[in-house]
Amino acid sequence: MQVFSDDLCTRLAGRVINIHHSFLPNAPRPTTSPPTSTRARFIAQEVIDVDHSHTPDGLAAIGRDAESAALASAVRRHCEGWVFVQGRRTVVLR
Repeated sequence: MQVFSDDLCTRLAGRVINIHHSFLPNAPRPTTSPPTSTRARFIAQEVIDVDHSHTPDGLAAIGRDAESAALASAVRRHCEGWVFVQGRRTVVLR
């Protein structure tokens, strides 16, 4: 994991894709109101089912695969002109 300084983030504004994986529980979310923290961000997301039978090494491998797939999707969308920065928001066309 690489953490950028605030100064570097300011200098690279609109030219960096932030990607990381997170194992989240499967829980229903309201479809009409996305979480506030995601409204101004472009999030490429992969969903992979896991269960208690996965080993720590297996989960790490699944996380790497999910990161790779999400990054490829985000870069492809950006290169195809589906993603652009407008002020402090990222706009994703569908």
